[in-house]
Amino acid sequence: MYDASTDPEDHLSVFLTHMRLQTAADEVRCKTFPMFLKGKARLWFQGLKPGSIRSFSELARQFAAQFVSSKVYARNATHLMSIRQRPDESLRNFMTRFNAESLQVREKDEKVVMAAFTNGLRVEELFYDLAKKPPVNLEELLRRAHEAANAEEAGRLKKESDRELEDRKGRTNPPEGKDVPSKKNVFDRLSKEKAPALPPLPEKTYTPLTRPRAQILAVMEAEGLGDRPPKMGTPRNKRNQDRYCESRSELPSTPTLGEPFIGSRTCPPG
Repeated sequence: MYDASTDPEDHLSVFLTHMRLQTAADEVRCKTFPMFLKGKARLWFQGLKPGSIRSFSELARQFAAQFVSSKVYARNATHLMSIRQRPDESLRNFMTRFNAESLQVREKDEKVVMAAFTNGLRVEELFYDLAKKPPVNLEELLRRAHEAANAEEAGRLKKESDRELEDRKGRTNPPEGKDVPSKKNVFDRLSKEKAPALPPLPEKTYTPLTRPRAQILAVMEAEGLGDRPPKMGTPRNKRNQDRYCESRSELPSTPTLGEPFIGSRTCPPG
């Protein structure tokens, strides 16, 4: 259906091709033609004076003249050299746009199209690849361009996937700000800080004894109070022969630090 927005000659070409398949006569074409019109084009046809059209050729001529403003004029091959890939345009979108512009060139040389396409590319991987190994024909050029477009699309999807993964990690483990120190920093700071000094222990005081220590120890041993002193580790030949311990019936070792031996003695030294 033609609505006056596209090339009228293209519509005529499609219509005639269809009618030739039907082997329709000229009169049938004239009566069938308005069935393929709509909008402004149908209004134009309805405005024709009755009996003013004597053949389909005349109808086609008036139709093309009426909608000449919608005609798409063919471009020459030099127009393709002005097509450039935009900074934010993907390779696939550039290929689609270049192909649409190329279709408007009626007579074009394959080598000119190849040169124009390569010249319009951004200086990226495909450009270097074509420069190092020029394609032998347009078919090879388009095949390699499609492969590069697929690789570019895969790379873009991979970057988006990685970015989403990083965003999810960031939401799960928010970054530590300047005002919120990390746990590690807190532990480091605490380990470096000195622990507060403990208060001095009070001096121990004991109740004065009312009996000699030897007598007290003898009573404790008789009553089974407390544990027996551990076995002396000093060899017998090295002990003080002037002292005797009733609790062990053996010679004690020499007291340390000048303190008197606290065990009981049966005979004084000397």
